[in-house]
Amino acid sequence: MQEKFPELGLVKEDCTEMPWIESVLFFCRFPRNTSLDVLTSRVPLVRSNFKGKSDYATEPIPEHGLKGIWKFLDEEAENRAELQFSPYGGRLNDYSESEIPFPHRG
Repeated sequence: MQEKFPELGLVKEDCTEMPWIESVLFFCRFPRNTSLDVLTSRVPLVRSNFKGKSDYATEPIPEHGLKGIWKFLDEEAENRAELQFSPYGGRLNDYSESEIPFPHRG
């Protein structure tokens, strides 16, 4: 993180590196080291409600904008709001707005 994003001031203890499939467990709020077998279970595990909204930034978010987002999320801590950045490898600009960005979903 220091190499690629030194401006974030992150240290190793701020981050958790894991394979993608383990991140599925993490975002479903399973404890660390939960077996991946829970993903194949047909028994519904109601863990929490989730409402999502996605959008795409067409321009970089300025630093003051990010600070405002973090301030808002800190104020809403009891609501457990979370923000996920999905850069898609920076490839979305390779597609025109009229193209299907995920053609395999066709």
